[in-house]
Amino acid sequence: MKQTFSLFLSLLCSLYLQAQQSFTINGTLQGAADNAEVTLHFDNPQNEAIAKAAVKKGKFELKGTIAEPALYVLTVGGSSRQLGIFLDGSRITLQGHADSLQQARVQGSPTNDAFQQFRREFDPFFFNLDQLGKQLNSPVYAGRQDSLYQVARQLIADLDAKAEAYIAANRESPVTPLLLYLLYSFLQQPEVLDVRFSQLGENARTSYYGRMVGGIVMENKIGAVGTDAVDFQQADTSGKMVSLSSFRGQYVLVDFWASWCGPCRVENPNVVASFRKYKDKKFTVLGVSLDRSKEPWLKAIEQDQLAWTHVSDLKFWNNEVAKLYRITSIPQNLLIDPNGKIIAKNLRGEELQAKLEEIFRNL
Repeated sequence: MKQTFSLFLSLLCSLYLQAQQSFTINGTLQGAADNAEVTLHFDNPQNEAIAKAAVKKGKFELKGTIAEPALYVLTVGGSSRQLGIFLDGSRITLQGHADSLQQARVQGSPTNDAFQQFRREFDPFFFNLDQLGKQLNSPVYAGRQDSLYQVARQLIADLDAKAEAYIAANRESPVTPLLLYLLYSFLQQPEVLDVRFSQLGENARTSYYGRMVGGIVMENKIGAVGTDAVDFQQADTSGKMVSLSSFRGQYVLVDFWASWCGPCRVENPNVVASFRKYKDKKFTVLGVSLDRSKEPWLKAIEQDQLAWTHVSDLKFWNNEVAKLYRITSIPQNLLIDPNGKIIAKNLRGEELQAKLEEIFRNL
């Protein structure tokens, strides 16, 4: 067993080493003091440096390894300037001035060349969007809101057109998912992000920023109709842990409510009527309460005759299931089919009755 485990570890180490990419940056910097420290950090200067070197007679050399291409930040001691480099396993040359580091000329990396081209095309859009956002939130421009919104709409339309062309021409580039991430940060369009991510090639989707965007896409789908319901566990009224998956094989209405929620209590009789009508036809309700204490929760269950399974962690709006499904108001509900797929949401009153009638009419 020990020999097998040791062999497994050695194989892991071998794979890890093979995955690493070596890089070298040879730089010439005017205006940099002798012995000034040049550092390279992943993502931002607050992270631990992955490589350091001292400037000698205006020159320096940085060497190291990275797991995959991504954006790194180069800084020079004594200067507040910094330079973003989309680093890959290349031998890079850098020429510039310490006081204008962002204008340094970087050569030798195809990935960084693609990143610089990306910046030339999109930096003006992001800068203008940022400025427009500040103006729209400033009382100084209160009288110009309509015209500013018109400018913003046109800018976003132009940006979308530019992005579509760029994505089509750069489906495999590890830089392209960074564009998707920035667009989502500015515009918050989950459906658009999903479509654009699906247009990327395999190399881009599995790159560092591709995995980041893919994670956002998956998070945005949580709770969406047509997706698989994400499983969860929470304690019932007796303290026993209950999972959503334990109801597999039934239609389940996951009902988010609370004893203190007036609209929830008004809706409860409708849910009770639906439960009583279809409980013998593979239908049930799982109540997820956003209560803060147990006594009013149990009292409301009894008063409203909610004769189904109830769970809660008594964390109010910080209920873990509510956070998982991004519930920001109640009442809300999800209707899940026997295979665990969400088939409807936020069914109330006659809508719930009609949906259940449609499901069970032929069963």
